[in-house]
Amino acid sequence: MGRVTIRNSPSVWIELTLPSSSSVSTLTFPRGYVTQWGLPTGFSYTVDIYNSVIDKVDPTVSFGSKTVIQNSTLYGIGWLVGLGGYQDSGSEILDGLREGYFADQTFSYTKYGVNTSLRLVNSSVEKWWPMAFGTMELIIRNARLADPGAMNQSIYRIQDSRIDSFMASHQSRVYISDTTISWFVTAVGYSTVYLDRVNFSGQVSVMGNGRVFRDGVQIAP
Repeated sequence: MGRVTIRNSPSVWIELTLPSSSSVSTLTFPRGYVTQWGLPTGFSYTVDIYNSVIDKVDPTVSFGSKTVIQNSTLYGIGWLVGLGGYQDSGSEILDGLREGYFADQTFSYTKYGVNTSLRLVNSSVEKWWPMAFGTMELIIRNARLADPGAMNQSIYRIQDSRIDSFMASHQSRVYISDTTISWFVTAVGYSTVYLDRVNFSGQVSVMGNGRVFRDGVQIAP
């Protein structure tokens, strides 16, 4: 089991993956100065923080994880869709990954008979970053996203949302519509990104055989 101990740090950014489990884990993440905080049991590693300032907390939902996060202020939440030891395919929809306060809301889906869920209670989130893997089709609607990405042969659709940036890689296909993009769009490998009716004046870049289209016209390379 891995172990991380942090002492007397002026700035700590916690990034961790929520483990797959048959039971529900309940977590509370502090922000600001803590004299002592540690992860509960159930993780494959331990984290202990002493006399330090926790600036950002960034948990990631993994396949089969079942987690309640309560009384927490989170910088971001990741969601790994299509990465879980199975040859994932099919389609999943995550709607309403917005910024702001959640009094009590659950996001979940079930695949191969395995439920993955995240319940937010009295907690707030600034941004989300769902990632698509395998041959999954992931559909995101009405979201505030940081830097999501598409891998492998996945299909990623984003609608009516706001994004900081997006990177497509491998042979993925990405469709972004009616959305504001703040910073950049990147297509790597053999990936293709289609932008339709977007509010975007940032940087577009491609590597390898990546391509980017905007309103039906190829704009990169």
